[in-house]
Amino acid sequence: MPNMFRWSIGIAPLALVIALSPNAARAQGSAGGSIGNDDKAVSGSRSTTTREAPARRSRQTEEPPRRSSRRSGGGGGHFDGSWTVTASPGCAASGTGTVMVSGGRVSGQGISGTVSPNGATRTVGYIDSITIVSSGRVTGTTSSGVYRQSDGCSGTWRGMKN
Repeated sequence: MPNMFRWSIGIAPLALVIALSPNAARAQGSAGGSIGNDDKAVSGSRSTTTREAPARRSRQTEEPPRRSSRRSGGGGGHFDGSWTVTASPGCAASGTGTVMVSGGRVSGQGISGTVSPNGATRTVGYIDSITIVSSGRVTGTTSSGVYRQSDGCSGTWRGMKN
């Protein structure tokens, strides 16, 4: 019991010092007024007058426009148009066909893909139950590349802009 009495006597002066401290009110977060009232000198409810929104800050320096990443191709139009493509003989994909390029997208009978701004091209096509994946390069009005079919056959292709 004597230890408990000594502990209580030690706490009492500390509590008195905190209570009489000039910063005690600030430590509790009280500055008068009511919550949400901007004028802390006035207590009570907030006035119903309408206030204007604060003015927006203008930018100090103009930022350059950001370029969007276009993972879907985006050939920029200089490859746009109709292309005649001939694939090497021996596979299901062999023969000649026409594809359209528009805005970096390649499309044709059973084929779709992309052409990047630097001319890299990738396509996927389907003939019957065979999948054909191709890649290559487009430069100006000509193009060429390789293809591989899901049945293991592979070959090359060449294209000319119409």
